[in-house]
Amino acid sequence: QTQAAKIGTKILPKQLASEIAIKISETDKNNKKEARIEKVDAIIVDDDKSFVNSLLLFAFNDDDIVDEYYNPEHFLKNVNKYPKDTKIFLDNNYATSELKGLDIAKELHERGYTQLYLLSGEAFSNAEIPSYLTVIGKNDIERLRNL
Repeated sequence: QTQAAKIGTKILPKQLASEIAIKISETDKNNKKEARIEKVDAIIVDDDKSFVNSLLLFAFNDDDIVDEYYNPEHFLKNVNKYPKDTKIFLDNNYATSELKGLDIAKELHERGYTQLYLLSGEAFSNAEIPSYLTVIGKNDIERLRNL
């Protein structure tokens, strides 16, 4: 009761507990509370599962811990559990989403993430790519290995 009073939480009598419906909703993507930080070597956000599997086989070591997301919205809902210096590899075009990798990178940068990479087969001009983002060709496995 003391703890509930400190944080301003109301307490229900035991008799009412079975009468109250409890609704559990998804965590807000902008929620700044980080319940548990997950340390991984990298995160890949790409809707092409075969490409992700190839990256895992050829660009990363067997002992690397790599989280994979095939949906950018799902990734954004979970990104707060990762440290700000996690390497994040984004696709630019998602078949399952209207989000673009460039837009996601901007949002991540604004949240404080520092190691942002765009994996793309597209050619970009220097003016299109912000300074906080590194573009790597999808076929440049050697460059990925050396990061």
